[in-house]
Amino acid sequence: MHPYFAFLSREMLPAFGCTEPIALAYAACEARAILDAEPARILVRCSGNLIKNAKSVLVPNANGRRGIAISAALGAMCLEPERKLQVLEHITPEQRKRAENLVDQGACRVEHDVEREGLYLSLTLWDAAEHSARVVLSGEHTNIVRKERDGAVLYEKAEQDHAASYPPFSFADIYTFAKEADYTPVLPLLDQEIRYNLAIGTEGLTHEWGSSIGKAILREGTTVADEIAYAAAGSDARMSGCKLPVVINSGSGNQGMTVSLPIIRHAEHIHADEDRRYRALLFANLLAAYQKSYIGRLSSYCGAVSAAAASVAGVAFLDGATPAVIAETVVNALAAAAGVLCDGAKPSCAAKIALALRASYTAYEQAKEGRSFKTGDGMVAVDVDATIRSIGRVAREGMAETDRVILQEMLATTNKG
Repeated sequence: MHPYFAFLSREMLPAFGCTEPIALAYAACEARAILDAEPARILVRCSGNLIKNAKSVLVPNANGRRGIAISAALGAMCLEPERKLQVLEHITPEQRKRAENLVDQGACRVEHDVEREGLYLSLTLWDAAEHSARVVLSGEHTNIVRKERDGAVLYEKAEQDHAASYPPFSFADIYTFAKEADYTPVLPLLDQEIRYNLAIGTEGLTHEWGSSIGKAILREGTTVADEIAYAAAGSDARMSGCKLPVVINSGSGNQGMTVSLPIIRHAEHIHADEDRRYRALLFANLLAAYQKSYIGRLSSYCGAVSAAAASVAGVAFLDGATPAVIAETVVNALAAAAGVLCDGAKPSCAAKIALALRASYTAYEQAKEGRSFKTGDGMVAVDVDATIRSIGRVAREGMAETDRVILQEMLATTNKG
């Protein structure tokens, strides 16, 4: 099997709720299986990046609550760790009540592990007899690297370097692969992406969720507005606790919706056949992941930007644009929108998705008209691959201090509130 297929099979996961709170719930569910008892208290120690992305978003099946403590407490009531990022889908009212009681009694403590960056959490449960179970998750939302019971190590593996979790990528390789590959091995994933993500986009456009960014854009009445609106509306719903799953990209539901929904809608608008649609989705999913291989899963760089650039490149791919035009679309989009900051998962993500997609559609028009940015225009490098690397380095290394300051300001705002 081609490494791209194995990679996508690991990456394109269905997730019920925003992935950072659900990663907490999944870790708690795994710890509950080790403890084999309902917890009396919980300790969560996690990176600033995880705090930033989990503190403000509404958790599905949490009765309107948000944040880290309720995510961990709900997960600790679950008995199906094999469901991974869907562990909260079948929470019962009785389980929810017990989780709420734990949180309301102050039995779930959350600490910031200042030594850790990226995606990291250590979660410990204690039962009434003071037996303990600890789970450590690092690097990816389902990547458990350590399990303990009463301090004894049951399972351990090395924490993997972020870049090592990705196959070798290049724009040319991804383009050729999407054009020529027999995508049968990932066809069920692509079908699930279409079905799940279109459903939540439709939900966001037909009911009241968040700030209704998608609905506002849809009223513009253009084809492009429709394609942007579905992605924004999916985020409207997801960030506000909608109980519909999505297929994620690069560990993010917002990025999964952004990278897929404009292509799905565009295919319908131009009456593209299924093969073209599947290949465009294959291309865009890989191109989005390529960018994130340099950026990292969690950072102060808004993932909607990389996902939107990949998505509209997928639209161009669907249109039959040349590789040069598609590559220039990516470069133009990154040159225009790479400064958008990530301040956690919350309803305003829908507006950032819309902003990034608008910039990317403009980037596509630039490329078609032969008006693309030139090498040396800011961060624009000699080609698309070099530009992706440069933007990634700025996001991962240059914006590390920005990330810390954003977290400080977010925590200060929460404390004042």
